Amino acid sequence: MALAAELRFDVSAEIRKGAGVLDVEVRLHNRGDSPVRALFLEGELAGRRADAELAALKAGEARVLALRFPGYLPRPGRYALTFRIEYRPDQPAEALPRDEWAFVLVELGAQPQPALAVRIEPLTLDVAGTANVVLESADGAAHRAGVRVLLPSGVNVLEAPLEADVPAAGEVRVPVRLVRGDAPRGRPHAMIVIAGPVDGPLERASVAKGEIQIASDPAWLPRLRPGLAALGALLLLAAIALELRARRRPRP
Repeated sequence: MALAAELRFDVSAEIRKGAGVLDVEVRLHNRGDSPVRALFLEGELAGRRADAELAALKAGEARVLALRFPGYLPRPGRYALTFRIEYRPDQPAEALPRDEWAFVLVELGAQPQPALAVRIEPLTLDVAGTANVVLESADGAAHRAGVRVLLPSGVNVLEAPLEADVPAAGEVRVPVRLVRGDAPRGRPHAMIVIAGPVDGPLERASVAKGEIQIASDPAWLPRLRPGLAALGALLLLAAIALELRARRRPRP
């Protein structure tokens, strides 16, 4: 499951249990309108990581990549299998890498009911700001919850609690301090939060999807740049025309 903000990939996964390993077939679909290259896929499941690479993925193309996670899971239940997708745009040749996150929820050995309800309050980010993650018990019991925040490149976490106490009734807000890096202004950027109880016999992950709106550039100069560039080009052409006319004018 991928987000709508600035994302170009659809991801699905199928898990097969082996002898001491988990084999995952990941179907990666480029739903963008241009190809990508140098694609690197890193999957994470219960602290275990596996990766795969593709030299290129055409626009509209879907490919299946194989990931193998070693070892057994610490407890059965519902897990968030996350994917970091790093790639380079096909053009220009010197384009810098970009990345985005996607996830699927998988049930392994048990199908527990959700323990937590999770949501992200809206945030418009200029330079730095706080995104509030709201946690609430979904089963009427108090929980000590682990919290994980996933952001694309260009937006960074300054400070975020790794765990939070959730009462049996009522909401608790978990502040996540963010800072803008090189994320483009005037666009939404995806944010994913994974939360679940750290105790108990079952894994019970819940996921919230949201968007961080990056504020438009408040300065006047960037808005005037296109017009100033056009005016400069016209003045340059006018100066060249005057120079040519002066050269053609016959001398007395």
